[in-house]
Amino acid sequence: MTDPDNRARPTLLLLIADIPDCDSAENRAAVRAVLPSLRHLHDDPLPSIRWAAAELEKHCAPRPEEE
Repeated sequence: MTDPDNRARPTLLLLIADIPDCDSAENRAAVRAVLPSLRHLHDDPLPSIRWAAAELEKHCAPRPEEE
């Protein structure tokens, strides 16, 4: 994910965003733990990366009732 030459970054971000959908608290916690290290992707020069990062944040960030 951190290699800008990796052409699969948008796909990888979306796959990561799907992990919490399996209703596993451990999976959700694991994805949420890496969110801070991926937030820089919101400023990526590629629109597809910025979109995928926003999707990841939307699907994986803790909801107010979970905090």
